[in-house]
Amino acid sequence: MHYTVPVRARGGLPFPMIDYFVYYLAGSSLRRLPPLGGSIGEVEARADAEGLHLSKQTARRMESLDVGILHRGPGDFTVAELQIAADVGTASRPELRMFNPSVSDQWVLMRPRVVPVHPRDDLDMDRILWYWDTDAVVPFRTWLCWVDYTVGVMLYNVFDGSSEILFLELPIKHPYINRDVVGRGWLEACHALGATKGGDVLKFARVLADDAPPPNGIIWPVYHPFPNRFTVTTWSLRLAFGNNMVWQEESSVTADQLRDLEEFDHLPRELLMCPTFDLVNPDVVIFALKKEDVPYEVGEIWLVAINVMKKAVKSSMLYIKDYDDSIPEEAELFERKIRYFEPFLPLEISKNVNLYKTR
Repeated sequence: MHYTVPVRARGGLPFPMIDYFVYYLAGSSLRRLPPLGGSIGEVEARADAEGLHLSKQTARRMESLDVGILHRGPGDFTVAELQIAADVGTASRPELRMFNPSVSDQWVLMRPRVVPVHPRDDLDMDRILWYWDTDAVVPFRTWLCWVDYTVGVMLYNVFDGSSEILFLELPIKHPYINRDVVGRGWLEACHALGATKGGDVLKFARVLADDAPPPNGIIWPVYHPFPNRFTVTTWSLRLAFGNNMVWQEESSVTADQLRDLEEFDHLPRELLMCPTFDLVNPDVVIFALKKEDVPYEVGEIWLVAINVMKKAVKSSMLYIKDYDDSIPEEAELFERKIRYFEPFLPLEISKNVNLYKTR
């Protein structure tokens, strides 16, 4: 949650204060963490001494875009925020703020160095850090993984006190991609990094429309109906001794292979979007399908669970129905969900989807 406080150094204008809470589902308890940016008194003192200004990082912190949590047992957890400090004329550097109640009752600031895994000769780490923009934070074993879908993943082992962050490039990236043009929403709609099989397996998925790239070399979001063909590809991260790790391609399934299935007959012939990995079965990926009766007007939205290894539709369910069949409260929720379309929550989603049989 966030709230504002008046700061004297800003002429009494409000400055955002941000509180994070950890919710224990089993015990139904809520724990407030120490303020990440300092207490109100500390913020006011810093403003008097240095001045305060709103930044991109302030906005990202309000949306928890760079914060992840890793839980090992009752009361044993670590919350971490990764920032890339970048000043003109100086090298970009990662700053990691961590809170572990068994270590300290306050956030601990660390400045680990970045170590590329299997770096290419032309890998420009300084450029990657300068333009880094986290799209998701994924817990995996004892690691927290910050992913930028345009370049790669930063992995940090939060429980061993390491002074290093590992950087691993993604196995493949969209050609001609431009984050400033397509935005985070489209990157999330076509990519997914997720932990499955109880958090022991890290996987990456990409949905790629098979259309030829546009003449200007910039990929635009695919919102038009019947987007011709697409391919879904998944990779799994293989770990060896030490920090040796490599991506291995595991599956590839095309639009034609899916649409030829009887279980796909009742589903929209649209682009699969927002891949989310099943938490238990590493071979199953859940997608969203938007039905467009009229170009640029969205109707129903379906969830489809696909076994990408067997190229089979496991199950499907109607996620958001047409406005015409909805009560006013539902219609308002559906309209907001469609206008701000984001990946759905993966919490036991596969178990819920399995309650609905395919037609």
